Amino acid sequence: MLNRFLFICLLLLSITVAADEDQLGQAQTLLESGDAAAAYTILKALEPDRAGETGFDYLFGIAALDSGNPLDAIFALERVVDGDPTNGPARGELARAYLVLGETDDAQDEFARVLAMDLPDEARETIDRYMSNIEIFHDRTRTRFRP
Repeated sequence: MLNRFLFICLLLLSITVAADEDQLGQAQTLLESGDAAAAYTILKALEPDRAGETGFDYLFGIAALDSGNPLDAIFALERVVDGDPTNGPARGELARAYLVLGETDDAQDEFARVLAMDLPDEARETIDRYMSNIEIFHDRTRTRFRP
């Protein structure tokens, strides 16, 4: 009787895991097709059970950021970076999330960390553009005193 109960529990657990994986795949497909809002909706429902898993957090962070939920993106991407400080793509997305919230100093720090990594030229150019825009913003918003 006990063996039968354990078998049923394991079967239900494997069905639940497979359903979650199907939803992750569906969210990935939606994100790749440009429907970040739908991907975010799917992933938000999985967050209580999957938060802390690097793959989930990265996917959820991008979906959250691209669907206009930068705070959720920051929390998810910070979990990724805390677990793997050398994860350049997650750091770049985290910097972008900080930028969306207007946290230019934090964004600049994260972009600088990414620039210190080995990057493709295209990624380096994109980050350089972000950094230049942050510098322009800082120059225009600094308080100046003139005698």
